[in-house]
Amino acid sequence: VGKRLVELQVGSPDKLRLVARFPAPEWVEDRLHSVLTAHRLSGEWFSWCAEIELLVSLIREGHMMNVMRFLIAPIDGD
Repeated sequence: VGKRLVELQVGSPDKLRLVARFPAPEWVEDRLHSVLTAHRLSGEWFSWCAEIELLVSLIREGHMMNVMRFLIAPIDGD
């Protein structure tokens, strides 16, 4: 995690901080990018939005089944 954060920090003028993390197969990151495409700023960067806030909350609270449900049928109907 620390190495990835350092890699991402290079591309950001703002100080980054980890807000949530969870182990997942690669398809989950791909699906997150797809679900959040409307909020993509550039590459790995997304604007903070209600969907991200919800996902962070679910991850922090350990509700991984709800995270998976979101990825299958996100709020915006994707």
